[in-house]
Amino acid sequence: MFHVMRDHPQHGTPVLGGLWDARWDTNPAFATELRHLRNKMLSMAINKTKYGLDQEIIKKVLWPKMIGSLVAHDSYTCKSFKGSSPWPSQRLEGDFVGRPRFVA
Repeated sequence: MFHVMRDHPQHGTPVLGGLWDARWDTNPAFATELRHLRNKMLSMAINKTKYGLDQEIIKKVLWPKMIGSLVAHDSYTCKSFKGSSPWPSQRLEGDFVGRPRFVA
């Protein structure tokens, strides 16, 4: 089971690098598959520094495995991704998951 979050107008890709999670501890075979996917994604990124490469790799390798086994919360692109649910709470204007925040 996967969880994906999209709550910003620019969150237009199926899965953002830091906005997904997986429940791996309920099925040993799934845990093994996740390790395999992790290793595959890491090997595709070795010695590469292209901006946005993480998104490309996640979309190519992980997203196809997520389809049919995910909960997705979405604020702006619900109609773009089948199975998305509305964001569960009201946010303060300008706040979104993954927002850079600087503390002095």
